[in-house]
This record gives sequence, structure tokens and C-alpha cells, in this order.
Amino acid sequence: MKTVPPLEERLRDAYRAAADAWGPSTTPPLRPPVWNPRRRRGLAPVAAIVCVIVIAVAAVAIDKAHHRSARPADTPSPSLTSPGTPTRGPLPARPGRPRFMAVASSEPDELRIRDTGSGAVTARLAPPRGDTFEDVAVAGDDRTFIVTTRAVDPRTSQVRISVHRLRLSDDGTVKEYTSLPRLGYSTVLADLDMAVSPDGTKIAFVVYKAHPDKARTLLENGLMNIGRIEVVTIATGERRTWSTPYMSKIGSLSWAGSTLAFTFTRLASGAHQPDPGLGVTAVGAMQIRALDTGAPGDSPPAATVLLSRPDSTGLTDVARLLPDGRSLITNAGHPTILRQYSVRTGRPIRDLAKAPTTRDDPTGPDVQWVGLTADTTGRHLLAVSSTGDLVHLDLAGRKTAPLPSDKPDQDNLPSAW
Repeated sequence: MKTVPPLEERLRDAYRAAADAWGPSTTPPLRPPVWNPRRRRGLAPVAAIVCVIVIAVAAVAIDKAHHRSARPADTPSPSLTSPGTPTRGPLPARPGRPRFMAVASSEPDELRIRDTGSGAVTARLAPPRGDTFEDVAVAGDDRTFIVTTRAVDPRTSQVRISVHRLRLSDDGTVKEYTSLPRLGYSTVLADLDMAVSPDGTKIAFVVYKAHPDKARTLLENGLMNIGRIEVVTIATGERRTWSTPYMSKIGSLSWAGSTLAFTFTRLASGAHQPDPGLGVTAVGAMQIRALDTGAPGDSPPAATVLLSRPDSTGLTDVARLLPDGRSLITNAGHPTILRQYSVRTGRPIRDLAKAPTTRDDPTGPDVQWVGLTADTTGRHLLAVSSTGDLVHLDLAGRKTAPLPSDKPDQDNLPSAW
């Protein structure tokens, strides 16, 4: 088969050939500007050069367009990435807080990157075709985010979770947005949680499998499942699993070194309770537990109990173990208040913030805290209320301040910084 030179090489040869046609021998002597019909013949070499340049530009544009259209449809792409406020060069440093935060919304379904100082949207991303955003977490560099998307498999009705990595440039625009197919998994429940280890090498996921009891209501089918924790190494895809033998609710994953903390509540079906109208109920106290991911063992019930709250249902609580491992923050037992506890004693240290009461309907349910993340220093927390308010908690300065948000009225607003 005859080898065809690359496009750039063919264009270069054509350009040189046209240029060779123009030289001293073809250059007419200088004359006064007198019109002569035959003078137009002298413009032929110039026209050839212009023609070649135009063809070259058009060919390169067509070649690039061809490569764009040839990209697989299921390849995650920041196709909706567009700066909310144009930036030129790195943004100024934001002392006292992370520079960027990522917030996922369902209406519209997109992931927004914001400058935490100005509130400017530096990038917008759409999920892969057919997926919706599920969760977002950040590594320790404030530039690398792990994003999960979900889609329901029509053949099995299971939820398929895909994992993607997002890297930002210094101006907050998208530097890389790629899929990590080896890290994906399937689950029967979409109410999931995720956390990236401080060094950015591992991800912890919550995964559920169906409970064999089929005599359940629609609500119970959504919650009454057997939960487990999976820790996967990003570079190799190697997984380690901690599972439970009974129905449970697991959430609020957070890391302190190799220690993974989480909320754990054992659940029971209302059909097995004295009052069938109870629906889903908690069995025992909601606990915040911790696993040493480097130690042997594969059972969350065997994990260390950091805090136990018998006055909590365990279904809507949030919690966060701070990076130093000495204290944790939760709203368990008091859903409208974030409170700091000592890990060593289990006693409360102080109240941090009350959920903003900005709901339009005063007769509606109380506004609660539904999301909580911390930066790598553990000083700055990003809290989310049930009405979409974002709040910055500065633990060292003992200050709270609102963060820019479009405030979608949804129960959970996945976010991280």
C-alpha cells in the first residue's frame, strides 16, 4: 500500500512549491503605476500562495473537526465547560480557605466549579450522556476532584456508578476530565457516599446489595438494604471490602490518615415491628465508627465506636472526622445544629452553626444540615443545608459566612472543597 504523507507535510510541500514560483526572476522591475492588462499575469504567483494558505487553514480546521466528532459518545467530556467570569492567569490566593469548590446540582444537571472568594463560576461540566451526577469529593491539593455519575441499568434495574477524575488549572478552568472505568461498580441503592484519602491514592465508597426479604413497601425497598464499604486504590483498581450481615444505613465517609470514619445505623422494616405503619426504623443508636483501613478485618460492626447517639434516627445525619483525628463534627440528635465532639471522651466541645432558616414556607419542615466536608487542614468546613445554602465554617476563627450558591431547592447538594 502506498504511504500517504501526513497532512501537515503535504501542506508544507505545497507551500514551498508555491513559494519557489516567486523569486527574483519573476519579479518585474519597478515602474510608474501605469495600467497594463498584461500586468495581471504577474499576480499569478501571489494568488497561488494565498490559495495554498487558505486551503491549508481550511484543511487543518476540517481535520480538527473530524477528530472532535470521532470521539466516543460515552467519553466524559467537559462539553458544557464555560467560564462564568473570564479569568486571565492564576486567580489571587485566598488565604484562610480553599480557592475552589465543586457543587453538583440536579436542575440543571451539571457540576460547577466556583472561586470561593468572588463566587465566579470558572467552569461548568455536563455528565456523560445518559448519566446524572451522584457525588463529588476532593483530594488534598484543591485541584483534583473525584466525581461519580449514575445511571440505571434497564436490564437489571441496578444503579451503575461511574467514576471520573477532574483536574483544574490555576485559573479554575478544566485541565483534565477523564473516566476511571476500573473504579466503577453497581449498587441497588443510589443514596451513596464517597471520600478520597488525604494523599489522593484511595477512594472509599458505600455500596448496597438487596436484602432477601421481598415483603417490603416501596419506601422500604429504597432503604432496607445491606450496606458495605469498599476502599479502592486508584492506580491499580484493587478493592478491599468491609460488609455487614444485616440491613443498615452507612454514610458520611471521612478520612484522618488511614482511618476511615462513617455513620452507621442498623435498620428494621416496619412490617416486622408492632406498628406496621412505622415504615423504616432504626434499631439501636446511630453510631459514628472508625475503621483502620490498614489493619486486618472486614466488618464495620467491629470498627471502633467514636460516638453513639440514641436520640437520632440515623437516616439524615451528617458527620465529619477532622484530619487530626482528635475531634469530629455532626448534627446527630440535633439535625439543625452542627456540634463538635471530642473523639477521646465523646463529649461535646461546642456548637458551631445553626442551619439557615430561609425556607419560604414557615409551616414546612425545619431546615437541616445535609452535607459536610472539610479541607485538608480541618480548619475550614463546607456545610450544606436542606434548602441549598452553602456555609463556610472557620473553626480556628470561630466564624461562619455564606458561600455563593444558586440555591436549588433539593434535599442534597453534593459539594466539596
